[in-house]
Amino acid sequence: MRRLTSALAIAGSAAVAFALRVLPAYPVVFPGDGVNFQESAAWFHVRTVHNLLAHFPHRSGFDPYALYPGGQNIPTGSSVASRSRTMRSGCRSWAWM
Repeated sequence: MRRLTSALAIAGSAAVAFALRVLPAYPVVFPGDGVNFQESAAWFHVRTVHNLLAHFPHRSGFDPYALYPGGQNIPTGSSVASRSRTMRSGCRSWAWM
């Protein structure tokens, strides 16, 4: 019974925290005619996903919008791409995944 009470208290706290974080900004982010991204990182991640979908399984190493006007090389790869390369190479050490 004590574990159930603790679990319900944690779940209730998480629900309240989620509501306080999401509900005030919801009408601003989802105005009804699309999505209004609030930070530049969101645009970068959407472009990365769009590029990955267009050129799967290869991720672009260049972002034309990163450094105006010529673009910039992006040296980091996604963790999904790193994992798939590791799996293709036959690595048996998957404990980190």
